Amino acid sequence: MDLQATLPANKSTVAGSIPAAITGADIIFTCLGDDAAMMETVDTICKSGNSIAKKLFVNCSTVHPDTTDQLAAMFSFHGGEFVACHVFGAPAMADAGQFVCVLVGARPSVKKVLPFCKGVMGPNNRVGELLLKVIGNSSVLNMVETLSEGHTIAKKSGLGNDNLHQVIEAMFLGPPTAYSWRMIGGDYYRRAEPLFGS
Repeated sequence: MDLQATLPANKSTVAGSIPAAITGADIIFTCLGDDAAMMETVDTICKSGNSIAKKLFVNCSTVHPDTTDQLAAMFSFHGGEFVACHVFGAPAMADAGQFVCVLVGARPSVKKVLPFCKGVMGPNNRVGELLLKVIGNSSVLNMVETLSEGHTIAKKSGLGNDNLHQVIEAMFLGPPTAYSWRMIGGDYYRRAEPLFGS
């Protein structure tokens, strides 16, 4: 599906290259698969010959805190601004504008980004630290592991997954219930493509 076709007229532009994409933009959001892809993209931007002075770059990719520091230094060296925008939530949360966004950067730069997050990417926006994404992802992983173990015990003991899910639903709101439902509903093994790439 052509994403541009789903957007209102005159609200998007397709660019043929990375430098062309940033030429007319003041705030540039990126979300790439890994550290290497992010570094390669930023290297392309910085070596393009186009001025990035006073442009604000917002990285929503999950990258190592050291990589984030490198990105900030690269943009700063070339006169640009940088904000790390850590996002928490599955793709369905993104579609619903329900991401939890954690913004890290210079206060004036963060203030410029906030209007693009609130009500667009998510209702819950925080200013945080670089390690918050790592700790947050570790917490999600631990929660998923605990839910998986609980469902295994419930099934093997004869209690049943539906009974455990009802307790999880009554005790915990939001993500634990959603992850539990995805586990017992078979979402993980029925899906043709993973929710997000590695």
